[in-house]
Amino acid sequence: MEPRHEPTTPKPDYDRAAAIMPAPDVAEEADAGHPAIAHGELRPPAQERSIPYLLRQLTDQVTTLFTKEMALARSEVRHAVSHAKTGVGSVAAGALVTFGGFLVLLFAAVWALDLMLSTWLSALIVGAVTVIVGAIMLNMGKNRLEPSAFKPERTAEQLRRDQAMAKTELRHGKAELEHGGSR
Repeated sequence: MEPRHEPTTPKPDYDRAAAIMPAPDVAEEADAGHPAIAHGELRPPAQERSIPYLLRQLTDQVTTLFTKEMALARSEVRHAVSHAKTGVGSVAAGALVTFGGFLVLLFAAVWALDLMLSTWLSALIVGAVTVIVGAIMLNMGKNRLEPSAFKPERTAEQLRRDQAMAKTELRHGKAELEHGGSR
């Protein structure tokens, strides 16, 4: 007995749709409800896409985009914090070593002025100059630690571009629907 062959129906040609198909992970989830796609075929051509299908696909793509943008923001913040930790550690170690040397230099300055002035006046002059220089240095350091230094600038810029692109695509989709592009 010969094996019986079932007649096969020709599969639709989705090559045209493949050129504009999103990443496979997004397409698989977004298209799972379509019968042709559930069987491993490409997504349907534009004339077969319904509004609910397009809305579901848009929702999935926006979710994926948002997830990727948040990952970028976390990465930028993590990098900034890591960079700051390294900087703070280096500053602390350098400050301790410099502090010891600075104390010796201050003592030498008081001693040198003591040769021309009284001891108390020498100490007062050296102390006042040291406080002024220290205040200037503290102010400079404080300005470098402003919260604006930790802003995820690239993520903010990418979100602005994504928003503009989404608005453009939405306007284009509306115009296409109004002019009979989707049936």
